[in-house]
Amino acid sequence: MQNSNHVVLDVKDLGKVFSPSSNHFSGLLEQLLPNCFKKSDEGFVALDTISFEVRRGETVGIIGRNGSGKSTLLQIICGTITPTSGSIYKEGRIAALLELGAGFNPEYTGRENVKINASIYGLTKREIDSKMQSIIDFSEIGDFIDQPVKHYSSGMFVRLAFSVIVHVDADVLIIDEALAVGDILFSQKCIRFLKEFRQRGSILFVSHDSGAISQLCDRVLWIDSGIQKGLGDTATVLDQYLEFLYSTQQETQPVQLGPLDESKREMPALFNHEPWYDARKDVIETSNLSNHIEICKFEAQGQNFGDGAVSIFDAFIRDANGRKLIGVTGGSQVAICFSFFAHQDIESVIVGFLIKDRCGQVIIGDNNCIIHHENPPSVEKGKRYEARFGITLPYLAVSEYTISISVASGNQADHVQHCWNHNAIIFYVEKGPVAHGIFGVPLEFCSLELIEDESV
Repeated sequence: MQNSNHVVLDVKDLGKVFSPSSNHFSGLLEQLLPNCFKKSDEGFVALDTISFEVRRGETVGIIGRNGSGKSTLLQIICGTITPTSGSIYKEGRIAALLELGAGFNPEYTGRENVKINASIYGLTKREIDSKMQSIIDFSEIGDFIDQPVKHYSSGMFVRLAFSVIVHVDADVLIIDEALAVGDILFSQKCIRFLKEFRQRGSILFVSHDSGAISQLCDRVLWIDSGIQKGLGDTATVLDQYLEFLYSTQQETQPVQLGPLDESKREMPALFNHEPWYDARKDVIETSNLSNHIEICKFEAQGQNFGDGAVSIFDAFIRDANGRKLIGVTGGSQVAICFSFFAHQDIESVIVGFLIKDRCGQVIIGDNNCIIHHENPPSVEKGKRYEARFGITLPYLAVSEYTISISVASGNQADHVQHCWNHNAIIFYVEKGPVAHGIFGVPLEFCSLELIEDESV
């Protein structure tokens, strides 16, 4: 996505302190979210010197745990809350979809609420009347438009509220977790609209869905306990946030480990499968539609986190004969492999991988939990191991991709992260047949047959 340098939203040193005397609000915060706000003599510090800007045509994501201050920030930008300090520059019309049902009077009908909300955004009565049917059609709520909204489901609320902001000709859209409510078809419809809107306007997008963030956002702002923890390109900030969440849940500090001593040690294989033969290999490699992939060498000093119980010291892709590859063809059967050293005995070992595109969106991911659920593997202190995942590579679109790898222990729902290595393997797809979607799968067969039916 190409963005201009024209700034439409500029937030500088923004701060918000809720006074202890304001409707007992701070007392409620202290009970519900005791660890999410800082205390000061003046009250609860909900935001502390937040600074960022949004350029025309740019989508900026905002991430953070519940109670981190995201909604407070958005309400200040929309003007429903007054900041304690700092400044905001806004240009053009801003339309926001904040908490569920915000701005809707439950006693009024959907049609009446549309008129009220659209007029708040500056539309004239004539403009509202001309857009009303289109708003109803986009929302897909049919005859419910003339029913009081107090009878609406949460999905219907979102449909109507989103439909209004779609039609107010805004310059900046603010979306706060709205797409997490409602059915998948309407969510997809909203995502399609937002992608199209990016061509002419700017978006502030709040979500706990890292896939949606990576798909839509050019940059990401990360807030925790009202403090700005990160601001930068989407993939980098999402990786930092993931690392933070793991370390917080496990109450450990990430350990950065240097390269291992290369002295020889025993290296039993964690997974040991016989090589396989890819009967389609020769056909695929000589095809004009082949998917050429260049693989880069593992970077031993790459970014990683965990409690330090293991160290990952190599990662690579093997072919059917066990050879390490510097290039491969989409549609081939390969093994994604990585080697690690155990600094202690570990039971119920989980090894896994994620393949991500250049925006950080996960394309494929898996681990050994299901395969080994009846007999989880273990590792011994002082030994090296190699994990291998046999897969059939999909056909990937021309782009840059990364493979993240990890070693943990426990089970799928409750585990400790020992070493997670971001972007352990980088590879480039230089040509390929994928014209639509994120990736294609090897086609096993295709037939076209005449169907004779006497009734036709």
